[in-house]
Amino acid sequence: MLPQLIMPTVSSMAARGQAGRALGAVGTGLTLGALLSRTVSGALAEATGTCRAGYFAAAAATALLLLVLPRYMPEQSPHGGQDRIGYLKLLASLPRLIVGHASLRLSAVLGATGFAAFSAFWATLAFHLPQKPIELGPAAAGLFGLGSAPGALAARYSGRLTDRYGPDIVNTVGLASAGIAFVVFLFAGDSVVALVIGCNLLGYGTTSAQIANQTRIFTGPAALRARLNTVYVFALFASGAIGSSIGLALLEAHGWTVMAWEGMAFLAVGALSLTVHSVRQRRTSGVQNSVETGPCVAVGRPVGKGG
Repeated sequence: MLPQLIMPTVSSMAARGQAGRALGAVGTGLTLGALLSRTVSGALAEATGTCRAGYFAAAAATALLLLVLPRYMPEQSPHGGQDRIGYLKLLASLPRLIVGHASLRLSAVLGATGFAAFSAFWATLAFHLPQKPIELGPAAAGLFGLGSAPGALAARYSGRLTDRYGPDIVNTVGLASAGIAFVVFLFAGDSVVALVIGCNLLGYGTTSAQIANQTRIFTGPAALRARLNTVYVFALFASGAIGSSIGLALLEAHGWTVMAWEGMAFLAVGALSLTVHSVRQRRTSGVQNSVETGPCVAVGRPVGKGG
């Protein structure tokens, strides 16, 4: 929950035209934290013999933020001046945001499908690695988080690309990167080297897409950004839970290959949504250009019987 309070705040504090860059820095940190936490938790589980050690470590790390956040977070909302709204009214206003903001709907679909694929992979990886011919334990599985760090770090520059070229281009690159990752998982899922390469492609694609998605929704009114992000993050984590559940069920029933097809299916839905959005945008742009440039009206003497 805490990181999702930080994201709209950072967007509001960023200089004009640099929201993508600011979100890129924070988003990369979030992804790195998610990946490296797997490394730490895997090592702790191997050393202590229980998965509970990871939860104690997470609680201690979260408590340490009390010494850091007050120094850097603003005491008041960066956009200020807005009327206070009760919590229940805020919750009641969320469905209207979905209806009224096309950018939110697009980002929610893209984020949900990408994170469902991402979660399906990471939820099943720990069960795939101990199987033949790989046969790796929890600590080795956690090291895949460390091995995925370069891809997440590279995604930081997606914020600058979003500021320069727009979120649609970055979403396209992110979907392509994640799609290639699942192709690697499908055809070379029993190779440790191939899995590491795929992890980096997936981490880069997912992080880049999230940066682009949140940059898109944060172009809305400053007073609505936290609520827009609430809807987006709800879609994200709900889909992540669904992707993980389906992935585990498919892995148990049909094996690793079918799980890889699941990830590709989720990404295909996202790609279709982005394609439909792009076609509509081009049509709208074409209609506007036609209205602005024609039909031409003659200026000069009136046309009468004499020509």
